[in-house]
Amino acid sequence: MTSLDRAERRGRMIEGAGARIWAEEIGDRAAVPVLLVHRMAAQCFEWPDELLDGLLEAGYRVLVYDHRGFGWSESGPLDTPMLFQNLVDDAKAVLAAFDVDSVHLVGSSVGGVIARCVALECEGVARSLTFLGSSPGDGSLPVWSPEYTEVAFSPPGPSVDERVDYLVRELRVMSDARFDEAAAMVRAQRCVRRGWTLDSLRRVARAAKHRSLGERDLQQLLSIAVPCLVVHGTHDAVLGVEHGRMLARSIPGAQYVELAGMGHDIQPHHAAPILEMLLPIMARGDAALADHGTAERPRGSR
Repeated sequence: MTSLDRAERRGRMIEGAGARIWAEEIGDRAAVPVLLVHRMAAQCFEWPDELLDGLLEAGYRVLVYDHRGFGWSESGPLDTPMLFQNLVDDAKAVLAAFDVDSVHLVGSSVGGVIARCVALECEGVARSLTFLGSSPGDGSLPVWSPEYTEVAFSPPGPSVDERVDYLVRELRVMSDARFDEAAAMVRAQRCVRRGWTLDSLRRVARAAKHRSLGERDLQQLLSIAVPCLVVHGTHDAVLGVEHGRMLARSIPGAQYVELAGMGHDIQPHHAAPILEMLLPIMARGDAALADHGTAERPRGSR
Protein backbone atom coordinates (compact mmCIF):
# COMPACT_ATOMS: atom_id res chain seq x y z
CA MET A 1 0.00 0.00 0.00
CA THR A 2 1.38 3.42 -0.99
CA SER A 3 1.30 6.67 0.94
CA LEU A 4 -1.38 7.86 -1.48
CA ASP A 5 -3.49 4.78 -0.72
CA ARG A 6 -3.22 5.49 3.01
CA ALA A 7 -3.74 9.24 2.80
CA GLU A 8 -6.99 10.95 3.70
CA ARG A 9 -8.40 12.74 0.66
CA ARG A 10 -10.73 15.67 1.37
CA GLY A 11 -12.55 17.28 -1.56
CA ARG A 12 -15.10 20.08 -1.65
CA MET A 13 -16.42 23.00 -3.65
CA ILE A 14 -14.84 26.33 -2.74
CA GLU A 15 -15.72 29.88 -3.72
CA GLY A 16 -13.40 31.05 -6.50
CA ALA A 17 -13.44 34.28 -8.48
CA GLY A 18 -17.10 34.26 -9.49
CA ALA A 19 -17.24 30.49 -9.81
CA ARG A 20 -17.28 27.51 -7.49
CA ILE A 21 -14.11 25.45 -7.82
CA TRP A 22 -13.61 21.77 -6.97
CA ALA A 23 -10.48 21.35 -4.84
CA GLU A 24 -8.93 18.46 -2.93
CA GLU A 25 -6.54 18.28 -0.01
CA ILE A 26 -4.57 15.04 0.33
CA GLY A 27 -2.56 14.00 3.37
CA ASP A 28 -1.90 15.22 6.90
CA ARG A 29 -3.42 18.64 7.58
CA ALA A 30 -0.43 19.50 9.77
CA ALA A 31 2.08 18.94 6.95
CA VAL A 32 3.59 21.65 4.77
CA PRO A 33 1.38 22.06 1.67
CA VAL A 34 2.23 21.79 -2.01
CA LEU A 35 -0.16 23.35 -4.52
CA LEU A 36 -0.12 21.64 -7.92
CA VAL A 37 -1.44 23.91 -10.69
CA HIS A 38 -2.05 21.94 -13.88
CA ARG A 39 -1.90 22.94 -17.54
CA MET A 40 -4.80 24.65 -19.29
CA ALA A 41 -8.10 22.74 -19.20
CA ALA A 42 -6.69 19.97 -17.00
CA GLN A 43 -8.46 18.31 -14.10
CA CYS A 44 -7.17 17.45 -10.65
CA PHE A 45 -7.06 13.67 -11.19
CA GLU A 46 -4.68 14.05 -14.14
CA TRP A 47 -1.61 14.45 -11.94
CA PRO A 48 0.17 11.06 -11.88
CA ASP A 49 -0.48 9.10 -8.69
CA GLU A 50 3.26 8.40 -8.57
CA LEU A 51 3.99 12.12 -8.21
CA LEU A 52 1.39 12.58 -5.47
CA ASP A 53 2.66 9.50 -3.65
CA GLY A 54 6.24 10.78 -3.70
CA LEU A 55 5.21 14.12 -2.20
CA LEU A 56 3.15 12.43 0.51
CA GLU A 57 5.96 9.98 1.27
CA ALA A 58 8.30 12.95 1.77
CA GLY A 59 5.95 14.33 4.44
CA TYR A 60 4.03 16.97 2.52
CA ARG A 61 0.31 17.41 1.93
CA VAL A 62 -0.95 18.04 -1.57
CA LEU A 63 -3.56 20.48 -2.88
CA VAL A 64 -5.05 19.96 -6.36
CA TYR A 65 -8.08 21.40 -8.14
CA ASP A 66 -10.06 21.39 -11.38
CA HIS A 67 -9.51 24.46 -13.53
CA ARG A 68 -12.69 26.52 -13.94
CA GLY A 69 -14.98 25.17 -16.62
CA PHE A 70 -13.56 21.66 -16.39
CA GLY A 71 -14.24 18.65 -14.22
CA TRP A 72 -16.49 19.60 -11.35
CA SER A 73 -15.53 23.30 -11.34
CA GLU A 74 -17.98 25.89 -12.63
CA SER A 75 -17.19 28.13 -15.60
CA GLY A 76 -18.30 31.37 -14.04
CA PRO A 77 -20.67 33.88 -15.68
CA LEU A 78 -21.11 33.02 -19.36
CA ASP A 79 -22.13 36.57 -20.29
CA THR A 80 -18.69 37.98 -19.42
CA PRO A 81 -15.28 36.95 -20.80
CA MET A 82 -13.09 34.73 -18.68
CA LEU A 83 -9.94 36.59 -17.62
CA PHE A 84 -6.53 35.13 -16.90
CA GLN A 85 -6.68 36.87 -13.53
CA ASN A 86 -9.71 34.67 -12.74
CA LEU A 87 -7.43 31.64 -13.02
CA VAL A 88 -4.88 33.24 -10.72
CA ASP A 89 -7.58 34.18 -8.22
CA ASP A 90 -8.91 30.60 -8.29
CA ALA A 91 -5.50 29.33 -7.16
CA LYS A 92 -5.46 31.93 -4.38
CA ALA A 93 -8.96 30.83 -3.36
CA VAL A 94 -7.77 27.24 -3.00
CA LEU A 95 -5.04 28.38 -0.61
CA ALA A 96 -7.48 30.49 1.39
CA ALA A 97 -10.05 27.69 1.59
CA PHE A 98 -7.52 25.35 3.17
CA ASP A 99 -6.04 28.03 5.47
CA VAL A 100 -2.66 28.06 3.74
CA ASP A 101 -0.36 31.06 3.94
CA SER A 102 2.94 29.34 3.11
CA VAL A 103 3.16 26.82 0.28
CA HIS A 104 5.34 25.17 -2.34
CA LEU A 105 4.02 26.07 -5.80
CA VAL A 106 4.35 23.64 -8.71
CA GLY A 107 2.91 24.63 -12.08
CA SER A 108 2.67 22.75 -15.36
CA SER A 109 2.56 24.75 -18.62
CA VAL A 110 0.17 27.69 -18.11
CA GLY A 111 -0.11 26.47 -14.52
CA GLY A 112 3.45 27.69 -14.12
CA VAL A 113 2.37 31.19 -15.17
CA ILE A 114 -0.51 31.00 -12.69
CA ALA A 115 1.84 29.79 -9.94
CA ARG A 116 4.32 32.59 -10.51
CA CYS A 117 1.52 35.18 -10.49
CA VAL A 118 0.38 33.82 -7.12
CA ALA A 119 3.96 34.03 -5.83
CA LEU A 120 4.38 37.60 -7.05
CA GLU A 121 0.94 38.86 -5.97
CA CYS A 122 0.98 37.21 -2.53
CA GLU A 123 4.22 38.32 -0.94
CA GLY A 124 5.81 35.70 1.29
CA VAL A 125 3.42 32.88 0.41
CA ALA A 126 5.80 30.84 -1.77
CA ARG A 127 8.36 28.54 -0.17
CA SER A 128 9.61 27.40 -3.56
CA LEU A 129 8.49 27.65 -7.17
CA THR A 130 8.73 24.87 -9.76
CA PHE A 131 7.87 25.13 -13.45
CA LEU A 132 7.16 22.01 -15.52
CA GLY A 133 7.07 22.60 -19.27
CA SER A 134 6.26 26.28 -18.81
CA SER A 135 7.22 29.57 -20.44
CA PRO A 136 8.37 33.10 -19.57
CA GLY A 137 5.70 34.49 -21.89
CA ASP A 138 8.07 35.99 -24.44
CA GLY A 139 6.17 36.42 -27.70
CA SER A 140 9.31 35.92 -29.79
CA LEU A 141 9.62 32.26 -28.84
CA PRO A 142 8.26 29.57 -31.17
CA VAL A 143 5.16 27.67 -30.07
CA TRP A 144 3.37 24.53 -31.16
CA SER A 145 4.87 21.87 -33.36
CA PRO A 146 3.06 21.12 -36.66
CA GLU A 147 1.64 17.97 -35.05
CA TYR A 148 0.12 19.84 -32.12
CA THR A 149 -1.10 22.65 -34.38
CA GLU A 150 -3.00 20.10 -36.46
CA VAL A 151 -4.77 18.79 -33.35
CA ALA A 152 -5.46 22.25 -31.93
CA PHE A 153 -7.08 23.43 -35.16
CA SER A 154 -9.21 20.30 -35.55
CA PRO A 155 -11.75 20.83 -32.76
CA PRO A 156 -14.08 17.99 -31.82
CA GLY A 157 -17.79 17.71 -32.42
CA PRO A 158 -20.22 17.76 -29.48
CA SER A 159 -20.67 14.02 -28.96
CA VAL A 160 -18.96 12.15 -26.15
CA ASP A 161 -17.04 9.94 -28.58
CA GLU A 162 -15.81 12.94 -30.58
CA ARG A 163 -14.58 14.73 -27.47
CA VAL A 164 -12.86 11.60 -26.16
CA ASP A 165 -11.17 11.05 -29.52
CA TYR A 166 -9.92 14.65 -29.53
CA LEU A 167 -8.41 14.31 -26.07
CA VAL A 168 -6.69 11.04 -26.97
CA ARG A 169 -5.20 12.69 -30.08
CA GLU A 170 -4.04 15.62 -27.97
CA LEU A 171 -2.49 13.36 -25.33
CA ARG A 172 -0.72 11.37 -28.04
CA VAL A 173 0.96 14.50 -29.41
CA MET A 174 1.80 15.79 -25.92
CA SER A 175 3.28 12.45 -24.87
CA ASP A 176 6.69 10.90 -25.43
CA ALA A 177 7.66 7.67 -27.12
CA ARG A 178 6.12 5.65 -24.28
CA PHE A 179 2.56 6.76 -25.05
CA ASP A 180 0.00 4.41 -23.51
CA GLU A 181 -3.06 4.43 -25.79
CA ALA A 182 -5.25 2.43 -23.40
CA ALA A 183 -4.42 4.65 -20.41
CA ALA A 184 -5.03 7.77 -22.51
CA MET A 185 -8.45 6.45 -23.52
CA VAL A 186 -9.44 5.85 -19.88
CA ARG A 187 -8.17 9.29 -18.92
CA ALA A 188 -9.98 11.02 -21.78
CA GLN A 189 -13.24 9.23 -20.99
CA ARG A 190 -12.97 10.31 -17.36
CA CYS A 191 -12.27 13.91 -18.39
CA VAL A 192 -15.39 14.03 -20.55
CA ARG A 193 -17.49 12.22 -17.96
CA ARG A 194 -16.47 14.67 -15.20
CA GLY A 195 -16.84 17.70 -17.47
CA TRP A 196 -14.98 18.76 -20.62
CA THR A 197 -16.55 20.86 -23.39
CA LEU A 198 -15.25 22.76 -26.38
CA ASP A 199 -16.95 25.95 -25.16
CA SER A 200 -14.97 25.84 -21.91
CA LEU A 201 -11.76 25.16 -23.82
CA ARG A 202 -12.36 28.18 -26.04
CA ARG A 203 -13.13 30.43 -23.06
CA VAL A 204 -9.97 29.50 -21.16
CA ALA A 205 -7.83 29.65 -24.33
CA ARG A 206 -9.02 33.21 -24.97
CA ALA A 207 -8.23 34.13 -21.37
CA ALA A 208 -4.68 32.83 -21.73
CA LYS A 209 -4.18 34.39 -25.17
CA HIS A 210 -5.43 37.84 -24.20
CA ARG A 211 -3.26 38.11 -21.13
CA SER A 212 -0.62 40.81 -21.49
CA LEU A 213 2.71 39.03 -22.02
CA GLY A 214 6.17 40.30 -22.73
CA GLU A 215 8.69 42.62 -21.12
CA ARG A 216 6.61 43.10 -17.97
CA ASP A 217 6.62 39.35 -17.37
CA LEU A 218 10.37 39.08 -17.84
CA GLN A 219 10.95 41.96 -15.41
CA GLN A 220 8.71 40.30 -12.83
CA LEU A 221 10.70 37.09 -13.06
CA LEU A 222 13.77 38.95 -11.82
CA SER A 223 12.03 39.56 -8.48
CA ILE A 224 11.50 35.86 -7.68
CA ALA A 225 13.67 35.23 -4.63
CA VAL A 226 12.65 31.73 -3.48
CA PRO A 227 14.32 28.46 -4.57
CA CYS A 228 13.22 27.85 -8.14
CA LEU A 229 13.33 24.83 -10.44
CA VAL A 230 12.61 24.78 -14.17
CA VAL A 231 12.07 21.36 -15.78
CA HIS A 232 11.46 21.00 -19.51
CA GLY A 233 11.10 17.99 -21.75
CA THR A 234 13.16 17.78 -24.92
CA HIS A 235 10.14 16.29 -26.74
CA ASP A 236 7.68 19.08 -25.80
CA ALA A 237 5.42 19.67 -28.81
CA VAL A 238 3.53 22.60 -27.26
CA LEU A 239 6.29 24.72 -25.72
CA GLY A 240 9.73 23.84 -27.07
CA VAL A 241 12.84 23.77 -24.90
CA GLU A 242 13.57 27.40 -25.83
CA HIS A 243 10.77 28.38 -23.43
CA GLY A 244 12.29 26.51 -20.51
CA ARG A 245 15.77 27.79 -21.20
CA MET A 246 14.68 31.44 -21.36
CA LEU A 247 12.51 31.02 -18.28
CA ALA A 248 15.45 29.66 -16.28
CA ARG A 249 17.78 32.41 -17.52
CA SER A 250 15.24 35.03 -16.45
CA ILE A 251 15.06 33.91 -12.80
CA PRO A 252 18.12 34.60 -10.64
CA GLY A 253 19.58 31.35 -9.30
CA ALA A 254 17.01 29.08 -10.94
CA GLN A 255 18.01 25.45 -11.47
CA TYR A 256 17.31 24.21 -14.99
CA VAL A 257 16.99 20.59 -16.08
CA GLU A 258 15.97 19.12 -19.42
CA LEU A 259 14.44 15.65 -19.29
CA ALA A 260 15.41 13.71 -22.38
CA GLY A 261 12.41 12.52 -24.35
CA MET A 262 9.74 13.99 -22.06
CA GLY A 263 6.80 15.64 -23.80
CA HIS A 264 4.40 18.33 -22.61
CA ASP A 265 2.21 15.94 -20.65
CA ILE A 266 3.43 14.65 -17.29
CA GLN A 267 3.15 10.88 -17.29
CA PRO A 268 3.64 8.28 -14.54
CA HIS A 269 7.20 7.41 -15.57
CA HIS A 270 8.20 11.08 -15.29
CA ALA A 271 7.37 11.21 -11.57
CA ALA A 272 10.62 9.70 -10.29
CA PRO A 273 13.04 12.03 -12.13
CA ILE A 274 10.86 15.05 -11.34
CA LEU A 275 10.73 14.16 -7.64
CA GLU A 276 14.49 13.66 -7.61
CA MET A 277 14.89 17.33 -8.55
CA LEU A 278 11.77 18.75 -6.89
CA LEU A 279 12.20 17.46 -3.33
CA PRO A 280 15.64 19.08 -2.79
CA ILE A 281 14.31 22.42 -4.07
CA MET A 282 11.40 22.18 -1.65
CA ALA A 283 13.75 21.22 1.18
CA ARG A 284 15.78 24.36 0.46
CA GLY A 285 12.62 26.45 0.74
CA ASP A 286 11.68 24.81 4.03
CA ALA A 287 15.20 25.30 5.38
CA ALA A 288 15.22 28.99 4.44
CA LEU A 289 12.04 29.60 6.44
CA ALA A 290 13.29 27.52 9.35
CA ASP A 291 16.56 29.46 9.42
CA HIS A 292 14.54 32.67 9.73
CA GLY A 293 12.54 31.16 12.58
CA THR A 294 9.24 31.44 10.72
CA ALA A 295 8.42 27.80 10.10
CA GLU A 296 9.24 24.24 10.89
CA ARG A 297 10.48 21.80 8.28
CA PRO A 298 8.90 19.89 6.70
CA ARG A 299 5.72 20.19 8.76
CA GLY A 300 3.45 23.04 9.90
CA SER A 301 2.36 25.53 7.26
CA ARG A 302 1.22 28.17 9.66
